[in-house]
Amino acid sequence: MIAAVISAGFFAYLKTGLPNNWITTSVVLVAIMLCPGFIPFAWAAGIEMEIPSLLVVGLIVTAINFALYAAIGVAYVKLRSWRERTAAT
Repeated sequence: MIAAVISAGFFAYLKTGLPNNWITTSVVLVAIMLCPGFIPFAWAAGIEMEIPSLLVVGLIVTAINFALYAAIGVAYVKLRSWRERTAAT
């Protein structure tokens, strides 16, 4: 839910037609860091897409982010449990 609010904020900021300056560049870089699943679809940000196409892109980006953050979570849990086992012995 938080990611949806953040992405809506970025979308609204970028659709205001601001000139390219360091703030706009920073916003885009932060958006890509928070949502790495968007990288393959960066071309879609600059074109007007119809709603069905936009929804498909959004679902694919969501699936990529879900898989990426799930893998990060699994790796974190495994590392943490490995550290607890090695510290106990």
